[in-house]
Amino acid sequence: MTKKWIQLLFWIYFLMLMNFIVFKFFGDVNEVLNRMMINKNSVEMGSSSLVNLIPFKTFIQDIHYSKAHLILNVILFIPFGILFPLAYPSRSSFLSFTVIALLSILGIELTQRLTYLGIFDVDDIFLNFLGCLIGYIVYKLIKR
Repeated sequence: MTKKWIQLLFWIYFLMLMNFIVFKFFGDVNEVLNRMMINKNSVEMGSSSLVNLIPFKTFIQDIHYSKAHLILNVILFIPFGILFPLAYPSRSSFLSFTVIALLSILGIELTQRLTYLGIFDVDDIFLNFLGCLIGYIVYKLIKR
């Protein structure tokens, strides 16, 4: 597979990831806009917050209620760790990969917060990055 095809595959994956995590768009724009307004009003009235900066807060809650949420936060980012270094070999050093993966995850978390479509959660950052690292290890093993 050529580098251009792998890059296209990476960007399709990333856009699907954004859709799944942030927009949750399944064909109804009005539903997305309504969700944004409801969440925005809820935050402005003080009845909810779209930020969690306390490490392991949602992690501990999810351990008791939704282990699938934790696992999904890791699994969804494994392809990032494999596809990104394949698509952009000049950025495949561990340091470059780490910076780009963290910036990408932060971008997703900030987009969730700024659009009122999700929560900026430090636990998600940790779990998503763990998925990226697992994928990167798989990439390194495949490369050998």
